[in-house]
Amino acid sequence: MAPASIERTSTRSKLENRSTAGPTGTGSPKLSPAIRSLPVVVVMLSVATDGLEDRFSEGTTTRLAPAGLMALEPAWITSRQIEAARKAMVRYTKRRGKVWIRIFPDKPVTKKPAETRMGSGKGSVEYWVAVVQPGRILFEMGGVSEAEAHEALRLAAFKLPIRTKLVRRIDPISGQEISLTVEE
Repeated sequence: MAPASIERTSTRSKLENRSTAGPTGTGSPKLSPAIRSLPVVVVMLSVATDGLEDRFSEGTTTRLAPAGLMALEPAWITSRQIEAARKAMVRYTKRRGKVWIRIFPDKPVTKKPAETRMGSGKGSVEYWVAVVQPGRILFEMGGVSEAEAHEALRLAAFKLPIRTKLVRRIDPISGQEISLTVEE
């Protein structure tokens, strides 16, 4: 959505418009220093958004582990959904390997109780959410085989309310994908 803008003109701009026309109808503006010092007010009104439309560059590559889960849609992910996905990964791998959670629910969502009259202030915090944009890495996993990491991340994706895809870390020097081999 493009921001809506409204311009208000002040006395200075009205005087400039009047003074551009000389006695013959043409000529350059002749403004006194007092009129030039009057401020021109421009007010920009932007449309409020929840920040879900923009893609961002931080958190879009796997840095900590060879495999990761990337969001494909914008959404609010609750702390309960994050914990459910983490538990699914840990249970499948039988607590082997390492899981990194790359999102944190730092936005409070408030709600008023049911059947409450209007007014009396804002409601209490009901739950916390992480605002996720497309391209954000949600989870990373390492220290297990490639098949185990793929299956664990697939199970975690079922616990989330958005479409996701499995991504692999790419070596910045060679441009090759880093394998998920485990030294046993």
